[in-house]
Amino acid sequence: MSKISQRFLMANQCNQSRSQKNSPKLPSSALGIHSADFDKDVQLLLRNNSITRREMVDHEACLQILNQVADQLGPQWSVKPFGSFVNGFGTRGSDLDATCYCEGIKQQDNHLALDELRKHLKPLLMQHPRFEMIEEIWGARIPLLKLKFNGTVEVDLSCHNPQALQNTHLLKAYANLDPAIPDFVVAVKLWAKKQGICGAASGHLSSYAFTLMAIFFLQVDPKVGMPCLPVTACDPTGFKTDIAVSWLCPLPVSVLLYRFFNFFATTFSWGSEVVAVRFGKRCLATDSSFQNLPARKISRFHIEDPFLKGRNLNCTLRSDQEMKLHEQFQNAVEAFQSGTLPESLKWDTVRQSILHEDVANIEGWVAQKDARNEANGVRPKRLFSQGGSDDESTESGESVNLAHSGDISGSSDSDEIQLEVLALPRISAAALWLGPESPSTNEVATAWQ
Repeated sequence: MSKISQRFLMANQCNQSRSQKNSPKLPSSALGIHSADFDKDVQLLLRNNSITRREMVDHEACLQILNQVADQLGPQWSVKPFGSFVNGFGTRGSDLDATCYCEGIKQQDNHLALDELRKHLKPLLMQHPRFEMIEEIWGARIPLLKLKFNGTVEVDLSCHNPQALQNTHLLKAYANLDPAIPDFVVAVKLWAKKQGICGAASGHLSSYAFTLMAIFFLQVDPKVGMPCLPVTACDPTGFKTDIAVSWLCPLPVSVLLYRFFNFFATTFSWGSEVVAVRFGKRCLATDSSFQNLPARKISRFHIEDPFLKGRNLNCTLRSDQEMKLHEQFQNAVEAFQSGTLPESLKWDTVRQSILHEDVANIEGWVAQKDARNEANGVRPKRLFSQGGSDDESTESGESVNLAHSGDISGSSDSDEIQLEVLALPRISAAALWLGPESPSTNEVATAWQ
């Protein structure tokens, strides 16, 4: 065992011992007067990180054109989205994950997928005026093409990836059990991202891993008791049989968050237990059910992929980052116990960077639209200016006023930006900003005309 693993295991044992001697300082019932305020803060954070209506329109338009490209390969070919955009756990700025596949292919075949991507899909996409080839990733576990659609939508396109579709159907079923579930899971993902502990490319756990951790906690927490949905009943088209589950989440999101952090900080046995959504109960890595789980005998944080039993999602997690991950769970618990939300769950502490990022995205979208109009000989009508009206709604051709200062309510010192919303029916500025609704067929069809 490495020195890091030994030190980590000893720290975890000390935490568990301390947890057994003393019940949590802030049990669920003792969140008391803070709970309502905490929930308001979390809901504001979630609302301002939700997928926007504009993103929905763009993603749907992209999928339509990808399917048009797939049609050129034959009538049995299609493109399906998967991941956070469709499973109910998406956030603003999420890229679009999609897989192109031919009916009848049930299992992932990397050699076949690589051949199809290189010889057929890549040439068609490179010829298409609305797609830009960003990167070709052939050596990954799942080969894929990284694309950009209309200069704004980042797309990861794989081929013959049915497990991803199964996974998406399962997670969507969990998201549909109760409205508190997607709120809770998205809050966990936002916390992890803000704390700098999420991202496989940086030696951290992936966003998908955090999603599984959140669902596993909901399954095993005795005060929550979320049902475990049968993985074997799910295939790439959805659930093979109707699953009738009636369950309501008994706790508010803020209490779920506290109990989640406390569970992984002091209760879960790092190094010996497995996060196993497939079973929905606490299991040891030495159990025969995990005989195909890589590195299960090593004292590391184990997360099983529910559809790929031979995949341990700790494969991206560096040992030093594992220590940091555990420390962040402890810090979050301490924040709750001191009567406050962790800073990364407060909208006030993150809204300014998000607003500036969104203004940059809006400017980028407008620039792309203007460039396309100029190429087609159409004079752009949009105008950026300071100030403007505070109209709540707009017809196509009118302007929406979005503050991008630190004060979301607006102030005399705030800068404001105006943009014209083209090819969209009347919608409120709040709907464009927060994106609570799905786009209509007309919006998708006209989004990039």
